[in-house]
Amino acid sequence: AALTGHLVVATLHAYTAATLPQRFLAILGSDPDMQSNWSDALASCLQAAVVQELLPGREGLVPIHEILFCQDKERKPITGVQSLLRKGNWTGLRQEIESGKNRYGMMTFRESREERIRDGMFDR
Repeated sequence: AALTGHLVVATLHAYTAATLPQRFLAILGSDPDMQSNWSDALASCLQAAVVQELLPGREGLVPIHEILFCQDKERKPITGVQSLLRKGNWTGLRQEIESGKNRYGMMTFRESREERIRDGMFDR
């Protein structure tokens, strides 16, 4: 459906936004020929990956997030991210998330937690 322009929202258990595409591809199967096709399709249509973790805070559970964007704010593809998705370079995706905060609004779990600390939701 996403390849035809429809919005698809899905949930999937993953530890980080950088490993979420890997987890998604693993569910689709291990045939090497198909993995390349699925990687290309995922790189073409994935817009973002958001992973949430709930941590105990001052007043209950507090969500922290890790966010990977595959398009910029003008909806243009972030070619570095798409290339890494096609190659299956999950370490490279981690680096893109770390370096993409100011330019694209990406965020690591550490950065999200630091924001929540500044907002007074956590003790150090």
